[in-house]
Amino acid sequence: MSAHQIATLQGVAELLGVSPAAETARAYVARASDTRDPALIAAERGLDALAVCRAIHGGSDLTEYSFVPVDCRGLTPDAFERELTSVTPRRTIVMSNLDELPSPLQHRLAERLQGNEANLGPADARVMATVTGNVEDAVAERKLSRNLCRRFPLQLEVPPLRRRPADLPMLIACVAAEAAGASGVTVPSFSREALALLAALPWRRNFEELREVLDVLVLAAEGGAIQLDDVLRHVPIERLWTRAPGAESLRQARHHFEREYIAAVLSRHRGRMDEAARALGVQRTNLYRKVRQLGIGRARAR
Repeated sequence: MSAHQIATLQGVAELLGVSPAAETARAYVARASDTRDPALIAAERGLDALAVCRAIHGGSDLTEYSFVPVDCRGLTPDAFERELTSVTPRRTIVMSNLDELPSPLQHRLAERLQGNEANLGPADARVMATVTGNVEDAVAERKLSRNLCRRFPLQLEVPPLRRRPADLPMLIACVAAEAAGASGVTVPSFSREALALLAALPWRRNFEELREVLDVLVLAAEGGAIQLDDVLRHVPIERLWTRAPGAESLRQARHHFEREYIAAVLSRHRGRMDEAARALGVQRTNLYRKVRQLGIGRARAR
């Protein structure tokens, strides 16, 4: 990856980190930046697929081209034709929310990409697109034409936060700093226990949910340290719990939550008991006892 490409990744949280998922995403962006082939970016809710497209554009040799996002939601046939043919030909056009483009227009776009028609040929334009969720799911649900998907030889699924546990402490610190700056307060610190819990949560809505939670915690901390009790007090229980409420007693729910929480921390530290114990704020001997009591399997430390 060139220095120019690395510079374009700064500030794109979807691509930062040391996890294998983040490294794979960056490698894809570098590859996509080195070609003009159409690229399709899939991302769950709460992830910024358009920012990834901008990173690809910014790391390419087409930075003098206009970057033109086109929202496919509610796009009429006339508007579709205007967007594809009326803007300057030297551009990178991004069909945002491609899975919401009406089926007849998806067919028309597939034909244009296949035939390299005017204003969509590789000589004067770069075409990218984004979809919400998983491409195969969108195809199976008939939201997206498989024929159109084939016109995008480069496809990337932006990794969700749950697949990036090693990156979460850094990302939490970055988002907390953003929240503090926006609110005009001092950036808080995090206790090991608070950070371990936040990093172990599923974050189903990814950065959208992470920012919501940290906006509240940063204001509550008033520039001090965020403690475990602060997280438990301010984060709604449904965000900590993945099971349907009412299926178990409160005691069973606490047991399962403790088990899942400790298992997630152990997984993040790849089974290293010393590191996990420090993150949890307990003695290593107590952690060994808890692991046995809760029946938690341990990944082999590497």
